[in-house]
Amino acid sequence: MRGIYHNVQGEGEGASIFSRLASTFTFMEPKACIGYAYNGHTAMVARVNGEIAAVIGWNPSSYMAAQVKTMLANVMGQKNRFTCEGTWYNDETMIHDPTAISLEVDVSSRQAQDFGAAIRQLTGSGGLGGASAEYTFLPAEMESNDHPFVGQCTEMAVVVLCAWLHEFRDLPRCAELKNALFVMANSQSMTERNLLQGKMMQFINQWNRSH
Repeated sequence: MRGIYHNVQGEGEGASIFSRLASTFTFMEPKACIGYAYNGHTAMVARVNGEIAAVIGWNPSSYMAAQVKTMLANVMGQKNRFTCEGTWYNDETMIHDPTAISLEVDVSSRQAQDFGAAIRQLTGSGGLGGASAEYTFLPAEMESNDHPFVGQCTEMAVVVLCAWLHEFRDLPRCAELKNALFVMANSQSMTERNLLQGKMMQFINQWNRSH
């Protein structure tokens, strides 16, 4: 999913890397746009009565620190084999990226508001359910006794989404989506778990075509 141009059907054909950087740039986190444009990113979206109410995602707490660790790991021949502090961010700039795609299911207005409020409350926290977690690009390799709670953006989003989809299981497609997401994100293949961002984009395209 990298390169100067993205030409994958349904993902903003021909959108240049420069327009993608500009669309996700903020003065609060100027380096974040580089990660969004180069690596891709997964976040949770709440839409209430057709309007975006929240876009929340799991990121490194410090993009600069993550970049330093990335460079050190590369020098040591351990590409991306590190963990760093993670934080839930307001990722609303993502929706302006021309390559952004989403998978959405219908719930009631009240349920959408509750979901939006719940994920907004994650903003600034460093984990889930009171447990601290760490950010890593390689969750399948870095999850260990030393770092039991680790994840990248896609994996952490799936954990939260599946919990809410279980609450909405009586609504059309919610149980189906929960089961499909769980299977997709819990592959026995280390490579697939480590490259979950790309797999998620494929999953979204496939789901949208079939539903």
